[in-house]
Amino acid sequence: MNYLMFYRCFLSHLYYTISPLQCKEQLENIGGEWNMSERKECTGFSSLGEDIKKARMAKGISRRALAELVNIVPRYLANIENSGSLPSLPVLYDLVSICNLPIENYFYPQLETDLNPQRERIEQKLKVCDTQYLSVLEAALDELIKLTEAKND
Repeated sequence: MNYLMFYRCFLSHLYYTISPLQCKEQLENIGGEWNMSERKECTGFSSLGEDIKKARMAKGISRRALAELVNIVPRYLANIENSGSLPSLPVLYDLVSICNLPIENYFYPQLETDLNPQRERIEQKLKVCDTQYLSVLEAALDELIKLTEAKND
């Protein structure tokens, strides 16, 4: 596999809206031209730096301490937080893991919904719920969704 093309595909997925199928087609067509101008810009990462900074501050972690945890220099972290620099994939993974940020919101911003406070509370409760009760909750939700769909039909 041509790693340069793979990397370009990955970056294209990060910075532009490109589907996995388009990415696969680009990788299969290694010798062809890659026209980046056909992709519209993706704004999914526009809030990343601010989100990392807020999460870091909420956890009471200094910039220097977080940078050491991620094995980067504090200046690089400052650029990510304040200047909109995008980190490498391993650094991104470490940052969102340590800061407990939902990475899917950056890769798939269209999936992010405006959660009302009640939904946010329920999501937090689900995270701490004992695994043995999750099947009961899932079944109850399935039935509620069926009722809603039947009512809308």
